[in-house]
Amino acid sequence: MSNNTAPDAFSPSADDDDATVITGKPYSRPSATKVWKEVVVKLRFQAEENLQTRDVSHLAFGVFTAMKNTFETSLRIKTNANQELRTLQAPNEEEFQKLFKVTHRRGNKAKKIRAQSWIIFRIGTDMTLTTIRKEPTVSKALQRTFGNLVYYPWTEDVHDVVPLGFFLGPLPKYMTTTQFEEEVLQYVAAKAHMEPKRIPKYRCVMETVSAYLPETDNRVKCQAFTIQVEKVNAPKLNKILQQAFTPATKQLLFVPFEGRRSQPADFAQAILSQAALEGKHRIVAIHGIHPDTMFEFEGVLQQAFPQVMKVYSTPTTSYLNTGGEPLGRYNLLCLTTDFPALCVALNSTLADTYRNFTQQTGSPPPETPNAEQVGVISQYPPLSSSGSKTSQTTRDSFLASQHSVIAELGFTIDDIPPEKRSVRPKRHPPIPTTIHAPSQSTPSQSNDPLQAAQTGPPPNPENPGKPSWASVAKKFNTTSPKATETTFPASQVPIPRSQAELEQRQQIALQVKQLLAEQKDEEIKRRDEEIHRQAQQIHSLGQQIQQLIAMVQEMKASPSPPIQDHSHPPSQQIHSPIRKQRRTESNVTPRQGDDMSEMDMSSDGQHHES
Repeated sequence: MSNNTAPDAFSPSADDDDATVITGKPYSRPSATKVWKEVVVKLRFQAEENLQTRDVSHLAFGVFTAMKNTFETSLRIKTNANQELRTLQAPNEEEFQKLFKVTHRRGNKAKKIRAQSWIIFRIGTDMTLTTIRKEPTVSKALQRTFGNLVYYPWTEDVHDVVPLGFFLGPLPKYMTTTQFEEEVLQYVAAKAHMEPKRIPKYRCVMETVSAYLPETDNRVKCQAFTIQVEKVNAPKLNKILQQAFTPATKQLLFVPFEGRRSQPADFAQAILSQAALEGKHRIVAIHGIHPDTMFEFEGVLQQAFPQVMKVYSTPTTSYLNTGGEPLGRYNLLCLTTDFPALCVALNSTLADTYRNFTQQTGSPPPETPNAEQVGVISQYPPLSSSGSKTSQTTRDSFLASQHSVIAELGFTIDDIPPEKRSVRPKRHPPIPTTIHAPSQSTPSQSNDPLQAAQTGPPPNPENPGKPSWASVAKKFNTTSPKATETTFPASQVPIPRSQAELEQRQQIALQVKQLLAEQKDEEIKRRDEEIHRQAQQIHSLGQQIQQLIAMVQEMKASPSPPIQDHSHPPSQQIHSPIRKQRRTESNVTPRQGDDMSEMDMSSDGQHHES
């Protein structure tokens, strides 16, 4: 998003009626020489606790009210839908998320990190952000809400590479980026009559592009190749691209990002068409075509089958005659609304077409398989998913030429698969619980899927020129994008096949119940045994504790043995000879310690007698 002047998007006009009440003295433009510019800002709030979306809504609209009341005609706040914010009443949580995208970051009290929540939006003004932020009313509102208003560095302000636009038609799923860059280089060099070395270096990147559709309240997204170039070479490459893609073609169409602001309806229609193309492309795998003949046979194949848009090789493209298996596989990218009929036609006529081609061009190589081995091997469903400064006249004429081709495609929101559009559902959508069987269909309406595949989809009553794909989805027993309840025709109401099958299902259910009951009884029995074992262990431990307590009490009640007095020194102790005689005459064998004591006492007695 560039910072170029955009007077058509932000310049004030006398037709704007603002019904808000203005308090205080409005800000007046100091000079008429200042021009309006686009500024991307970030409004951030901090709090001790985690903020909810409804809290951010009240805080943000408090700051918006202060800004609008102060700068009446010199400031315009833009929402995500590129529309001016008219009301100053804080909406509910669901409505606020439609206007602005809220980002939350949780806090951490242990690490002293405060919770933060912020929104990013654009404003159109002729002043600097510092002037807006330092105005007393706005400054007080920011201090009261613990908010901060700063510049947000957009991609064009940080990096030296800017995207110019995306290409409508090629599908990034089925081709590599390098291959597409070479095709774009050759196409631009041929159409602009320039040598490839004179074209500035660029790169193609697969990105997801989205646009808001206000009439259906949907945001449509698609995958497309965007072209990126250095900022210094952006004006030159943008001019070359306009020269190359001025006669717009359906095969390759360049849609500049400048149209997001100048022509939002055409830009959204281009994204809608790309999303519809993604849903209508299918892959059909064929085999048996020799690689040496596929380069010339591709033109014949596309002429015989206009639904074939591109031929892609596979890792098994090279023919290896091992065991008579015909390889040489290719993937055909087909754009068709009647996919089953195309597969039948390819499988039945591809062999004859290849046989006639080999006869006209000469004998094929010896290892080429027979024409009877050529055919369709499998069918794949669609993969599920997810500017420069130029003159105003040249840009409008270029976008008008692109829009004329986009309008010829005639895609609408109904042609896009459900996974390619993000519809905002209700908070509590109704859940269907019943099956409605409509009345018997008329003889003109058949419920046979094979007949529907051969004859094509029935006409749409709302638009006779466009088929009704909701009816086809109903016939194939699938869910239509617009359906809210599951409906079945009277002849397709699900019923049991036979009474025997019903009895067999009941027996199986009864066996399962019995098995579950037996498992439950075994579990209960095992738990009871475990509880009984633990109770016995606790009882035995209690008895041991009681025995220990009784032993301690007996030890406390018994008298203590006499304590000998060893206060006198060994030289003064008197040993009685009668005591010696008694101990020698006793039949009790003395211990080793007693022998040592007797020996000591005898030696002491002899020493005393001497």
